[in-house]
Amino acid sequence: MSTKDCFMKLYKAETEKEISELIKRLNMDNIKDWIPYGKNESNFSVIGNQSSNAERALIEKFTNCVDAVLMKKCYEMNLDPKGNNCPKSPSEALEVFFGLKNGDTSEITKEIERELGENILLMATNKDCMSTEKKSKSNPNMIIFDKGEGQTPNKLPDTILSLLKGNKKSIPFTQGNYNQGGSGALMYCGEKGYCLVISKRSVKIPDEFIDVDDNTREKWGWTLIRKEIRDDAKDPVYTYYAPNGQVPTIDEDELSLLPKELNNYESKKYLNYNGSCKGFIPYSEKVNCGTAIKLYNYKLAKKGPINGHLKYDLASYINDTYLPIRFVDCRKNKSSNSVYFRGFKKIIEENNIDEDNEKNGLVYNKIDVDFKIKEQEVLTHIYCCNKRPSSSLTASKLIEGSRAIKFCLGQQFQGGLTARFLNSAGLGAIQDLIIIIVEFPNISTEFRSNLFMTDRERLYDKAPKKAIEKNLKI
Repeated sequence: MSTKDCFMKLYKAETEKEISELIKRLNMDNIKDWIPYGKNESNFSVIGNQSSNAERALIEKFTNCVDAVLMKKCYEMNLDPKGNNCPKSPSEALEVFFGLKNGDTSEITKEIERELGENILLMATNKDCMSTEKKSKSNPNMIIFDKGEGQTPNKLPDTILSLLKGNKKSIPFTQGNYNQGGSGALMYCGEKGYCLVISKRSVKIPDEFIDVDDNTREKWGWTLIRKEIRDDAKDPVYTYYAPNGQVPTIDEDELSLLPKELNNYESKKYLNYNGSCKGFIPYSEKVNCGTAIKLYNYKLAKKGPINGHLKYDLASYINDTYLPIRFVDCRKNKSSNSVYFRGFKKIIEENNIDEDNEKNGLVYNKIDVDFKIKEQEVLTHIYCCNKRPSSSLTASKLIEGSRAIKFCLGQQFQGGLTARFLNSAGLGAIQDLIIIIVEFPNISTEFRSNLFMTDRERLYDKAPKKAIEKNLKI
């Protein structure tokens, strides 16, 4: 069987049981053919100490996808990502690469959103495309695809399959600096840790940025990741399939990695529904490059349509995705099955209301307060929410746990203060109706390292945090 056929069987598999059976049937079960993820036998200590839930781990994937798309655009403009002429921040990259003035994502119209949204997709699948109504207790499989720079098979071990290499530290417009966030999602891939990865270098990258010595530069590279429980080890180890030390390659121009979007008539027939709906058939549209990662049996808190509650759950962890991400549900739900996600900022802006009709929306007032801690500028955005908005969206849906005050690093929420702090500030009666976003423009290395822990979820109880608390209470 060809490597393409092997990959497609794995890609179309929808259960852990199917994957386990395919590993045996495709003769992939030789232990010598599996290499530790990140070339580190103790990788569980890194992978297992990142995101505390599946939703936050997905945000890390989105960050990597946005970085990949920005990298591709940089190359297409004949700019060296590490050179002096490249953008110095993600916002500047949005202006240079996509023409967004000052990198202001609020300027993205619906038309531009649809265009940009095709760069990054999040897809949900399951066995037989069963609707969530019939299979609500089952974890979906999640596929993250980006039309970014892509990687050659030879480069996969040093990029997507690496740990702690710091590949992006010298590229100022990217966000994924710790070189570990992409692996955090493995902890939530069912019981076996199955995750399928495939990538091909973008065909639009100019020759001057291509490694001419890489004889795999025009091929797809793929591998399967799994969690191994070894008798002689204290912790599990994550490994990836690499027979003879090399990830498998596919010598094809295009592969069917994306879903086909049905028109209105086809959707009604496919979904057996006469109302407004949109259907998608997985594994039907071909692409000639990019990266796809399939997370099997992914343990989301809510199993329903991903164009519903999931966007609110994810908005608890990211302020602005920079680029729109299209959510596509390939399960046969009787709904639109598609939505564009851009983070907390977009959702909260959509729910701002007219001053003459303050009872209808989520937010009835917004207050911006800026201050400085020594040389560090701090921006705060205070959203005062209605107790009973007319829509189903409430403040509690956007507050992760009880963190009503969210500290923003880059555009991710990485730690914060609980509603208890609001209570101590004399706002206990309305603590459930206030959301505060705290941003740090041009944050210095010293300030960041004394405030944010590297797990992206907690804060150090040091001088910066205490100074922020003091200023917020004033």
